[in-house]
Amino acid sequence: RRGDDRSLRASEIRSRHRQSAIDASSVARAIAFVARASVARARRNSKILDRGRARADARRRALDRRVRDAGSIRASPANGDRGHEFGARANSRRTFLKSMDA
Repeated sequence: RRGDDRSLRASEIRSRHRQSAIDASSVARAIAFVARASVARARRNSKILDRGRARADARRRALDRRVRDAGSIRASPANGDRGHEFGARANSRRTFLKSMDA
């Protein structure tokens, strides 16, 4: 009788272990899946950011080229609001071009 009991207990423990192993593996799988997804997202985002950065750099280079071609344009009474080709008060491309042929 006691032997029976013991073997029952053992099988119970074994089945419980098996269950916990299954749980652990499924948890690991879920973690791996999430990690993979987040890595993919990060890669995608960085690609998008790079594209934006490249575009901004190109725009800046084009503007610099225009400014250089125009010679040194600085804010002065003759220039009106020119001289803001750089920095926070940078003219938009349209106003800059308008100021060029003014």
